[in-house]
Amino acid sequence: MPAAAITSTTVPIDAVGYGTTNSSGLIDETGSASTPEAGDAPGGSSIERTDLAGSWQIQSSPTPNSTSL
Repeated sequence: MPAAAITSTTVPIDAVGYGTTNSSGLIDETGSASTPEAGDAPGGSSIERTDLAGSWQIQSSPTPNSTSL
């Protein structure tokens, strides 16, 4: 859908929450506000998807546009 059609009730197709809490109540792909799946990556690091099931980890040596999936 066009970005202009996205509202606060739009359920995403795929989502990742990161940090320590979901204090804003952002919804995930199930339509529920869930706890973050990944920690808050420090400067110079990133979060990395490790499988198609939605597992995440902090990656201290990010390689943008490279994936093993």
